[in-house]
Amino acid sequence: MNRTRMVFRDFFTKIEEEADAELENLIYYKASFHNYCIITPKRSNLKKHGLSGKVYHFEKGRSQAGSQDSEEKAKLKEYCRNVLKAAGIPVDETMDNGGFVDAPNDVMAFDFAECWNTPKSIAFNMPPADYDVEAHGEWMGRRLVPMIGLAGDALLEPFWPM
Repeated sequence: MNRTRMVFRDFFTKIEEEADAELENLIYYKASFHNYCIITPKRSNLKKHGLSGKVYHFEKGRSQAGSQDSEEKAKLKEYCRNVLKAAGIPVDETMDNGGFVDAPNDVMAFDFAECWNTPKSIAFNMPPADYDVEAHGEWMGRRLVPMIGLAGDALLEPFWPM
């Protein structure tokens, strides 16, 4: 599920009414053994719910996720749980950690505006098509690299939830 407020106004109005959460986007991915959800709340709404509204770069958010102030972490978890319920995404609160995976991957706040887009979607290094080992000898050029292709968020412009 990938929803933006621009397209799914009724969906986000329901979340705002039921969870008192003002979101721009909600992305939910579910697979056999794992799932994740990304929400982009307004900073003012986080503060309204008693969260600091601090914005972390991804690396800092990830490295400090396990050591966050436990009160802040509990508030963020409750905020996310309310959003998920209002969105119709199941959360089993009877499970360990209230239905979230173990820290530090349970809930994190970080700045998704920090994008890293790649200038190349594919890279490889091969000898010219007419290169013949028998005629030219062993390849002495740059190291050969098999074709590597990138997929997903790194390739999209503008910012991927749009």
